Formats: sequence, structure tokens, C-alpha cells
Amino acid sequence: MSLDHLKVFGLYASQGVPFGFQSKVLPMLMRHWQKPYKSMALFQLSFLPWAARPLIATFMESSGEVLIQRSLVILGVILMFTSIAILNENMQALLLLLWLSNACTVFHDILVDKMSILLRKTSQMDAVNVYQVVGYKCGSLFSGTVLLLASSHVLGDNKHAFSISPFVGAIYVLMLAVLLRSENVGTQAPKNMRTDEVDLVQNINLNVSSVFEKIFAHMRANISLYVLLLIYKSGETIGDVLFSSFLHSRGFRIKQIASFGLFNDLVSILGSLVMVIPKDNKTDSRSSDRRRLLFALASNVLPQCLRAIIVNNERAQNVAIIMAVSFIEHFIGGAVTVAMFNFMFSNVLSSIEGTHYSVFAGLETLGKILTGSAAHLFADAFGFPVAFNCAAIVSLLPVLVCLLGGAASQGGSGDSGKEKSKFKF
Repeated sequence: MSLDHLKVFGLYASQGVPFGFQSKVLPMLMRHWQKPYKSMALFQLSFLPWAARPLIATFMESSGEVLIQRSLVILGVILMFTSIAILNENMQALLLLLWLSNACTVFHDILVDKMSILLRKTSQMDAVNVYQVVGYKCGSLFSGTVLLLASSHVLGDNKHAFSISPFVGAIYVLMLAVLLRSENVGTQAPKNMRTDEVDLVQNINLNVSSVFEKIFAHMRANISLYVLLLIYKSGETIGDVLFSSFLHSRGFRIKQIASFGLFNDLVSILGSLVMVIPKDNKTDSRSSDRRRLLFALASNVLPQCLRAIIVNNERAQNVAIIMAVSFIEHFIGGAVTVAMFNFMFSNVLSSIEGTHYSVFAGLETLGKILTGSAAHLFADAFGFPVAFNCAAIVSLLPVLVCLLGGAASQGGSGDSGKEKSKFKF
């Protein structure tokens, strides 16, 4: 592991800190405040700044280490105020801070993604993606599971326990900003990268309209690829955003749920690590990435069905069965994430890869946001059993899309900058 990979790991971990709080701690906080499930749908929409990621990325083709450091400082301050809002039980202020936190993290993510794209050109692509995914999950595990578990043991089930996660997360983010102050991070290219490759990512000579003309043309030719990005984790997302609330409604205490979360996050990281597959230059990377993605998506149907069985059968709602199903679900889910990120990386248009990857990531995130919000509203209206049954059915859709349609674009590295569709699902 090189110093560059450690930087990627640390920077993506800082992005996982606010997500861990919002995905793991916030649902428990809403139940502690006795808020209805539909209130979580409103909080889920605070992730919407991620949907604007492609547009923001278009105006950020030139960036530097100073911007990364500043984004970390701002994020740290927002997390500090988030902790204060929890202590004051101010739901309105908390919602505003979550919007600001996600907006700041979007800017930070774009900057770090540019560094990852540069590293991808001089190292094993799959390995870089694993540092990216595992780093993000470790940050989420730290803020959303470890801190909640520790604070609930020490402080009990009260607002002080919930406020620890954003407070300690803020300390980590601010410390990282200090550590990176003297380091050369951001968009500096590796020494052995060609000058034209650096210019391609850092100083792209295309105006905004030209960039999006290329993207829209690619979208028209490869519509099923973009649909797949929106729905590839739809079934899993429904279960993930509701399962903690379901367990809480069945009498499980916060310490137990946090313990489940710690176990699940560790298993998810393990699932991501198994996707470290050496790159074979003799094989079409898009073809191999597509096959791995299809296998991962098909495998992901099973745990959604098992989780639906738990919700619908009281005899299956014991610790042993829950942990066994969670092991399967999070292991496969971790592999699915890396498989999709590899597929995204191998299908970006080479002349606008930074912005195009942002479009992919924006759609991937938008699909999770809308699905998560809809899941809370659906559970509030129809109950948990119906919601989890629908999750199992919906998990089949990305498999069908991957099997039946779409074309992936040719990334290419030629000087002409022309891309064409040639690869069929």
C-alpha cells in the first residue's frame, strides 16, 4: 500500500463520517424522539445535493489541495454544530445542517475522485476502487456504528449518546485537514503520468454545453446503462434503510442494533475486499466488469428474500438468524458496490472522464435517495412486511436490466477524443 493509497483511504473515510451518522444514528434518533417514519423520508432527501454532483463537477475541472483542506474544515465545523443541534433537540436545525453537510461532502468527493482517476492510470484499477469503497465504509462504520455502540454503553439511550457520533467525527475530519496541510494531495498527478493525461483531467478544454452534449448523446445510445445505475441497489436500499427501525419496533435495544451494525459493516468491508482482482490487460475490462457485476446482482436477490422472511415470521426474529442473514446480505452488498464502481470506471468517456464519472455517481446516489425516501413513506403507509416483500421483488429488476439491454461506451484513450458505443450487455 503506497502513500497515495493511504491518502485515498483517509479522504474517503472522511466522506463516510457524515453518511454513517445519517444512515445509522439518525434513524435511532428519530425513534428516540418518537417521530413518525415519514419524517425519515424528509431527512433522506437531505442527500439530494449529491444529485447535483455532475453539474458541480463540470465547473471544478481545475482544483487543488487547498480546496480539499478547506472542504474538510467546513465539514468538521458543520458536524460540530450537528452535535449541538442534537443536544438542543432542534429538528429544524438538524435538517438544515444535514443539507449543508451533504453539500460540503459533494464538493469534497469530487476533488478526491479526481485524485482517484489519476491514480487509476498508474496502478491497479480494482485496488484503487477497493481503497475508495473500504475507506468510505470504514468512516461510516466509525461514526455510525462504533461510536454509537460505545456511547450507548457508557451513556445509555439518551440524546448525549446520539450527539457523540458527529462530535468525534468532526474531530477526525479536522485532524485529517491538519495532517494533509503539508502533503501534496488533490489533483497533483503521479510522477510517471503523461502530461497530456494530466491536462485531460485537470484542464479540460471543453465548455459546459459541449460536455453535456457528449453525455446526453451517450445516454441516448446506452439508456439501459443509466437505468441500471439508478436501480442496481433498489431492493437492498429498501431493506437497509428500514431494518434498524424494524428491529427497534420489535423491542431490540440500541446497543443490540449498534452491535448488529458493527458486525454488518465489517462483513460489508470483507465483501468489498474480495473484489480485489488483478487487472488482466489481455481481457476487455468492460466485458469482465460486466460479468462480475451481473453475478453480484444475481447473488444479491437471495439476501433480500431472506430478510423478507425474517420480517414476516416472528420465529425467525432472533439474534442468530438475524446475524446469519445479515452476514450474507452485507457480504454480497459490499461486493456489489465495488463491482458497480469498477463498471462505472471502465465505461466513462475518456475525453470527459471526470465529469462523466460524476454523472454516473450522481445517478447511482439519486437512485438510493429516492428509493430510501419512498421506502419510509411506504412502510408508514403499508407496514414493514409489505415493504420488505416489495424489496425482494424489486431486487430482481437490476438483474433483468443487466441481462436484457444496454450498451456500454468505449472509454478509449486515443487522441481524437471520439467515443462510440460498441459493447452490449
